[in-house]
Amino acid sequence: MKSILLAAFGVAALAALAWADPPARVGRLSYVDGNVSFSPAVGSAWQKAVLNYPLTAGNQLSTVEGTRAEIQIGSATVRLDSDTEATFEALDDQAVQIRLDKGHASVTLQRLGPSQTFQIITQTATFSLAAPGRYRVDQAESGRSSVVTRRGQTQVTGGQTAFQVGPRQAADVPASGADAYQITSAPAPDSWDLWVAERDGQEERSVSTRYVSSEMDGADDLVQYGRWEVVAGYGPVWFPTVVAVGWAPYTFGHWAWIGPWGWTWVDDEPWGFAPFPYGRWALITGTWCWVPGPIVARPVFAPALVRWVGGTPWWGHPPDRVQIAWAPLGPREFFHPLYHVSTPYYRAVNGVAVLHSRVVVRRPFGPAPFAPAPFAPRSTFASRPAYAGLPAWASGSRTYEPRPWPGYVGNAQIIRRPERREGPDGQAPFLWQGRREWH
Repeated sequence: MKSILLAAFGVAALAALAWADPPARVGRLSYVDGNVSFSPAVGSAWQKAVLNYPLTAGNQLSTVEGTRAEIQIGSATVRLDSDTEATFEALDDQAVQIRLDKGHASVTLQRLGPSQTFQIITQTATFSLAAPGRYRVDQAESGRSSVVTRRGQTQVTGGQTAFQVGPRQAADVPASGADAYQITSAPAPDSWDLWVAERDGQEERSVSTRYVSSEMDGADDLVQYGRWEVVAGYGPVWFPTVVAVGWAPYTFGHWAWIGPWGWTWVDDEPWGFAPFPYGRWALITGTWCWVPGPIVARPVFAPALVRWVGGTPWWGHPPDRVQIAWAPLGPREFFHPLYHVSTPYYRAVNGVAVLHSRVVVRRPFGPAPFAPAPFAPRSTFASRPAYAGLPAWASGSRTYEPRPWPGYVGNAQIIRRPERREGPDGQAPFLWQGRREWH
């Protein structure tokens, strides 16, 4: 009987773990100078790092000589100098833990909650950033590591020793461990420190924090590529001004499978992060604008705020390679995750941009964790009923007649119509192109 109870508790624990909400925050690869390499996990193949790629626990970054990278994690910014390798051991709402295998990493920490931790681990010590400030950690090939605290305070632990490094101080930790540490005054800034300070100055001068939370990744880039306006019924909205003719949201980019969210949109625009996992899009007087919604302390990351037409993407096939269309959600339209979530998470991910509307949790979203049924093969799409005013696929021509979406402010949306192109298997996969449609 005891073994049966233990087994039952074990199954329940595994189920609770599988149903745990995903993190509300991720990292964002916000700057790439040169050929920076990315690996989704230790032991995985390395690939070229892509701007705006969401970073999560387990991801690795590597720079070679003459290259640099920058990662935004809410109000914190991590920068990697040339010839640096770093692994994100943890990255969630409460903890950021970076393993620095070699090279130089600088961290600018704007805020640190009472229950949050931010650590950099080297071969000889763990550097815990104990307060907002600017920090630099180096890992030499000889095994020696060091920390420079320009502003803030660092707690250093290693071996049998723990000590603190205060503002404008530095500490060297020999390869033998933290037992023989040495605290000195911070050295004069070198070229790397000056570059970090210049980048920090650009972020601090951003006016986007007037309209969105400082914890929202990518908001600093919006001013350079667009303009903010206050529009009646929407509040503050952002209009992109540096885009190609015929541009529309969720058109120029690609889908990437990122756990635990699944298919995630990675936009090609240099500013293309904040307006896609947060807020909603609207078409006002023929121009697309991003509606961030009310300012909240902690925005919740979403893989793509779109409505699927003709079904949902199914396992092993990105949405842009199967007969599926998508369109951006507008204000007052709800995002229904394709992964297990709790009721508080569902409310939080929808509570930001659903303007003047109470977030009502309807079935199948309830107190118990929920995820939709497994992704269905496309052969079943034609038999599925219409959902929320959008018709199911017609089994013959595989086209549809667009209709207004309930609650869409502005009475306009993007419709992605299929363009047939011969595929490698002799079939005709659909590639979607944006087109505005008025009602």
